[in-house]
Amino acid sequence: MTDTVGLPRGWASATLPDVIGPQGLLTDGDWVETEDQDPDGDVRLTQLADIGDGVFRDRSARFMTQERAAALGCTFLEKGDVMVARMPDPLGRACLFPGSTVPSVTAVDVCIIRPALPDVDNRWLMHTLNSPAVRGAIAQLQSGSTRKRISKKNLCTIPLPVAPAAEQCRIADNTESYLTRLDNAVALLKRVEQNLKRYRASVLKAAVEGRLVPTEAELTRREGREYEPASELLKRILVERKARWIEDAAEKARAKAEDKARKAGQLWTAQDDAATLEKERAKATKQYAEPLDPDTTELPDLPEGWCWALLEQLTFPATSGSRGWAQYYTDDGPLFIRAQDLKMDALTTVSIAHVSPPVDAEGMRTRVQQHDLLVTVTGANVTKAAFVRHAIGEAYVSQHVGLCRPVLSATAEYVHLWIVCPGGGRSQLLEAAYGAGKPGLNLQNLHELIVALPPLIEQSRVVDRVGAALSAVSRQQATADSSRARVLRLRQAVLKWAFEGKLAKQDPNDESASVLLGRIREQHRARRGTTP
Repeated sequence: MTDTVGLPRGWASATLPDVIGPQGLLTDGDWVETEDQDPDGDVRLTQLADIGDGVFRDRSARFMTQERAAALGCTFLEKGDVMVARMPDPLGRACLFPGSTVPSVTAVDVCIIRPALPDVDNRWLMHTLNSPAVRGAIAQLQSGSTRKRISKKNLCTIPLPVAPAAEQCRIADNTESYLTRLDNAVALLKRVEQNLKRYRASVLKAAVEGRLVPTEAELTRREGREYEPASELLKRILVERKARWIEDAAEKARAKAEDKARKAGQLWTAQDDAATLEKERAKATKQYAEPLDPDTTELPDLPEGWCWALLEQLTFPATSGSRGWAQYYTDDGPLFIRAQDLKMDALTTVSIAHVSPPVDAEGMRTRVQQHDLLVTVTGANVTKAAFVRHAIGEAYVSQHVGLCRPVLSATAEYVHLWIVCPGGGRSQLLEAAYGAGKPGLNLQNLHELIVALPPLIEQSRVVDRVGAALSAVSRQQATADSSRARVLRLRQAVLKWAFEGKLAKQDPNDESASVLLGRIREQHRARRGTTP
C-alpha cells in the first residue's frame, strides 16, 4: 500500500505488516494466568500498567520461571521493541521497551512490534502510533461494551504515514527533543504544585499555632487596651449553649404537648402555652449535661490568650443524616449533600442530588443552616470538611456526613480551619477513623475533637489572612493547571506536525518511502522463495 495523496513528498501510506521485515515480529503478548506466575521466578512479566504514552513506566512486579515461560511458548522482549497497549487509558498508547537485566515477556493485551530493519526507526514508529491521527483511527476501531480494546487485527489495518528512512531518524530526533522539553516543563509544574500544597499546609499550621498573625495578647499590650481571652469566650459560649439547648428542648416539648391536646379535642390557651413552657424549661434545665473540659495533660502550650476546647463545647450536639433517603430522590427540590460533595475543605454543589422527603421523615432534623460545619464520617472521603459560608436554601445531609452547628456563628470559620488543618483537627480525626481498624468516624469522635481556640477577634484576623493566602494559592494552581493543559496541547501538536512533514527538514536526495516499502516486500518474497 503506497498511496501518497495528502502526504509530504517522498512519503507513502502503509500498514504495520508492510513495515515489518522478515526477521521482525508483530504479535500479541502471552496469556499468562495467575497460576503460571512465581514471585521467585527469573522471567519478568510486564503488563498494561508498564505501558505509558511514549514512556515505559516500569510499574509491575510479576515474575514466572524460565521453565513455565518455555512451556507456554512465550515471546521474549528485546530492547527497542515497540509495545502497544490494546486497552485504555489511553487506548493504543505505545512505548519502547528499554531492556531489562532479566528476561522479560508481556501480557496478552500488549502488542509487540519489532521491525528488525535498519531502514525502519523504532522511535519513529512509536511516535507515529502515538500521533493524534493514528490515535483517532484506533478509537474508531475499538470494541467491547465495558472494557474497550483494539485487536491486533484491527490495529494492522490502520494506514500509517511512512517517511523515508533517513527522514524517520530526523523526525524521531526532533520529536524527542521537543517532547523532552515539554516533559521537563511538566516536571517543573509538578514541583510547583507540590510546593503549593506544602505552602498551603504550612499556612494552615501556622494559623492554628498562633504564628500567622500577631496574637491579641501582643497587640493589647502594645496598644494598652483590654481583650477577652479565649477562656472567657469559652465561658460565654457555654452559657449561650445551655440557654439555647434548654429553650429548644422546652419548645419541642411544648409543641408536642399542644399537638397532643388538639388531637384529643382539648382547648389550648395562651396560659397553657406559658405554663407548659415554664414546666419544660425547668425539666430541661435538670436534663442538660454540661460538656466536659478536654484533658490537656499531654497537649502542648498555647499562645497567650488561647485555650483548649472540645468541639462539643463549641457546637450543639453533632448529628448525621438518616439512612434510606435515596427513596426520596427527585430531579429538583431540596439539596441532598453527600460525602462526595465535600472536596477537601469546600462544599461543591455541582453534583449534589435533590430530595423531596415527607415532613415527618426522621432525617428532617439534619436541615443545613448557614455557618454549619459538615464533616464526612465514612468512606474514602472520611475527615473532609466544609463550612457552609452562604445560605444555600433548603438542604439536608446524608448518613455519611456529620453536621456540627456552632453555638457562636462567629467562631465557625476558624473552627473549620482547625478541622481541615494537618497536625490539627484532621490528624485527630484520621487517627480516630483508622485506629484499631475502625472504618470511619462516629459522632462521639466529633464531640471529642480538641480545638486550639484563640480570642474571637484574633480568629477573625487568622481567617482573613488564611483566606488571602489560599486565594493566592488557588490563583497559582489555576495558572499551573492552564500551563499543564497547554503543554498537553503542544505535545499533541508536536506529534501532529511530525507526521505532516513539518518537524524535520526534508532532503530531496532521501530514498523515497515507496522504494523502502518495495524492498521490504521483496525481502518477504525472497524469504518465501517466490518471485514478483
